[in-house]
Amino acid sequence: MVHRTGIYGFLAIYLIILVISYLGHLYTYQHSTTELSSLQLWLYSMSQVTFTHAYSGVIFTAQPTSFHLFSAIITLISSWLFHATLLWLVWRLFGNSSERSFAVARSLTTAGWVMLLCTLIVALFFLYAIPSDLSSGSFIKKMLAGCTLSINSFNNAGFSNWSYFFDENPLAGNFMIQVGVIGGTVLGSLGIYVLIELFSPVKLRQRLANPAIDWSFLTKISLFGAAAFLIAYSVLHIVIGNAEVFANKNILESLSSILMQGVSARGFGWELTHQYGDIGSFLHAAFTFFGAGPISTGGGATLLFFVFLYRMIAPPYHISFQINVTFKIIKTWLILFIICLSVLSFISIISVDDITFSDLFYLYTNHDLQISAGENVFSGILKSTAMITGRLSFITACIIVINRVENASRTF
Repeated sequence: MVHRTGIYGFLAIYLIILVISYLGHLYTYQHSTTELSSLQLWLYSMSQVTFTHAYSGVIFTAQPTSFHLFSAIITLISSWLFHATLLWLVWRLFGNSSERSFAVARSLTTAGWVMLLCTLIVALFFLYAIPSDLSSGSFIKKMLAGCTLSINSFNNAGFSNWSYFFDENPLAGNFMIQVGVIGGTVLGSLGIYVLIELFSPVKLRQRLANPAIDWSFLTKISLFGAAAFLIAYSVLHIVIGNAEVFANKNILESLSSILMQGVSARGFGWELTHQYGDIGSFLHAAFTFFGAGPISTGGGATLLFFVFLYRMIAPPYHISFQINVTFKIIKTWLILFIICLSVLSFISIISVDDITFSDLFYLYTNHDLQISAGENVFSGILKSTAMITGRLSFITACIIVINRVENASRTF
């Protein structure tokens, strides 16, 4: 098991980040208009490092600027760790001979530069897009809002504290801010590996010199899958929403609202509106489960789930090495998914807790977190466990597959 050191190192660093997140939020928290319990702070802290949208009402929006600044920083650090780890894993699983030899340090450096460039571009757009009257005329709050929106959209982390920055909900009604969120979330959902292949100057020069060079397996899935997903979701959204989709909006605003719903489902699962009933909520949850880009910070099984289904029905001569590897990853992930959710559900049932299976499903797939004033310790443990295990499960599945593939190759 040659990758034990790598996964143990990742887990150790992630555990440290979890502790720092809680201690940092505890330190920056002040007893302002709302007093928070340690459990509420813990759940909010975990949501920031598992990229889970947290519904918390006003209990966190009344906190000082330092509290929300720390939230943005800890989310950025966590996402850097995840993006770098995912990039290293995809090199090991799908890369060429030279990419397979790349060290973890290289993935940290590469992921850091790509993240920095993308978040800066999106943050600059938000500084232009956010009107001063939304942020109460405060440039500092406007700048922090732009950076937070950029970090959270690129890393599929939801918008737990938007009401701290804005006097109204611009995510539901401001066209320019929605465009920024759509752009940032689409970029983040593509994944660092795909962004490098599409926009790296080295890759661009290679394709210009030799037009026969094709995109990689993952890039095709991510690009074409994202396009197909957003088209399908938009059509279903219009059919289900009917007249409500276009109420009090022009065509561009309606399209922006629909795409905003789509990228939120693809990225972090937050429903912008809840007006389409049970069918709409079911479709939204389903798209959240398998809509995210492969090897990205999006939740669920990602678009690789469709490759898994294809592998089950395709004839043997159509199955490539990449398809086989993808099948093994998703198969392993599904086993972990079933085991973890079964254990958590069983614990919830025997403890007579009010957490339902759907609550645990959403938390495990990093959909959203409800934080109420009446949280008890046991429910807090279950919720945070579901979030953390869900966020780690895909990486764990990839590590298991790498070891199996390399052990099998050494056998021969």
